[in-house]
Amino acid sequence: MDTSFLIPGQIAKRNLRHLDEGVHIIDLDGFLVEASDGFCRMLGYSREQLLGLNVAEWDVAYSSFELYRGLAPVFEDREEVTFETTHRRKDGTEFEVEVVSKALRLNGRLGLYMVARDITARKEAEKERLAREEHFRSFFEDSGSVILLVDPLTGEIVAANNAAADFYGYEKKQLTRMSIQEINTLPPEVIRMDRERAFHDGDRRFDFPHRLASGELRDVEVFSSPFILDGRPLLFSIVHDVTERKRSTAALAESEARFRRFFEENSLVMLLVDPADGKIVRVNKKALAFYGYSEEQIVGMPIGQINGLSAADTPLRLGEASRRAANVFKGSHRLASGEHRAVEVYTSPVMVSGRTVMFSIIHDVTERRQAEKGLRDSEERYRATFEQAAVGILHTSFDGRMLRCNARFAEIVGYEAEEIPGLSFSQITHPEDVSTSLKMLPQAESGRATWEKRYIRKDGSVTWVRLTSSTQRDGDGNPVHLITFVEDINDLKAAEGRLEAALTVLAKSA
Repeated sequence: MDTSFLIPGQIAKRNLRHLDEGVHIIDLDGFLVEASDGFCRMLGYSREQLLGLNVAEWDVAYSSFELYRGLAPVFEDREEVTFETTHRRKDGTEFEVEVVSKALRLNGRLGLYMVARDITARKEAEKERLAREEHFRSFFEDSGSVILLVDPLTGEIVAANNAAADFYGYEKKQLTRMSIQEINTLPPEVIRMDRERAFHDGDRRFDFPHRLASGELRDVEVFSSPFILDGRPLLFSIVHDVTERKRSTAALAESEARFRRFFEENSLVMLLVDPADGKIVRVNKKALAFYGYSEEQIVGMPIGQINGLSAADTPLRLGEASRRAANVFKGSHRLASGEHRAVEVYTSPVMVSGRTVMFSIIHDVTERRQAEKGLRDSEERYRATFEQAAVGILHTSFDGRMLRCNARFAEIVGYEAEEIPGLSFSQITHPEDVSTSLKMLPQAESGRATWEKRYIRKDGSVTWVRLTSSTQRDGDGNPVHLITFVEDINDLKAAEGRLEAALTVLAKSA
């Protein structure tokens, strides 16, 4: 406070009334002798009302006696005394003031020359500052984030919270006796320059390697900004441990690099399709060769131009596929030439560069489908031949069990076709012909055998047949079963009987 006007003596009263400061003079009994305009306004009185009042009328803390006792040094040592007290206005409201007092002699008597200043705003500001500081200390200590307060010039760690002590593995007292250079493993000059940038440029983000008390190195992300605490400039630094995130990021990058190499150089046709809009995102070299498009032509192309799905159906199909781990689709893909190729598409959702895409492997199965169709046609022709043949056809295992037969064979032996499988050949062979059949089997297994024998029909009657038997083999040449063609020769045998009878009669008559 400027106290240059506090001049003891008679001249102190000169021009006092016109001052805006809260200047006033009281006698040793505490009665007001003179007051400035500023003091009158401060208390809300007119000068006439105020003059003659005792200090106890406006000062809450002091009576005239207490004031005199408290200001004894003013009279004894002629010192200037500054103190704080509370004044009461005319309307009864109270406010805090700072008072500077000095003794003076007025009209031969001692008195007090006093200047009062309203310090309500300052007190409120101090309370607010203290509340902010208390709030900061509470936030600082209780925060789950690692926080350090660092001197920007020296790197000294001024304060560290509980989370910092837990993270670094030091006691807080140890941390505050250390410098940031003992934790940050970068060269000291680099650390100093980073501190200066953070302090002068404002909020800054840094990536640092920090060493723990255990010696372990951790990757950290540090956000630093200038901060004033108790008038001292500091760096407020929040430290995030990003070691695992960096490892995960590195692992993801390596995984994507491996996928990229696998994708680009693979001999299979591969596409990446955005499930949101159905557009092709990426293709490999094999896909370019297969479809006949350039990369510029095919990337960004709707997949419907290849697989024939409509614009309305594509999102539905892709959305359904993206919800399943694996999908298989069969269909036809159109090449750049206009040719359609039969394909099987194996597709599944994958993450690439942070986005979900449909990873599709396309197999060209045109030739296989054609071969399968040829096989089906061949089997159909075989089946028709087997079922509609004019001779009996029988499949027999090598131990003599009947496996299957056609309708003509069932008709020859008088059974239903469904009754034949499971019977052995000896069950329906005439007992006198079983040995002959057994002798012919080795010849049938190694090549082909033809012989005649008699079957016993289901109704007990005997029927003559001629058998031509050979081994049926698989594609690798391995024997599967015996296939036997059976001819009904009853008419032939009857003719032979008639011929023999005629020859016998002729011989007798000669």
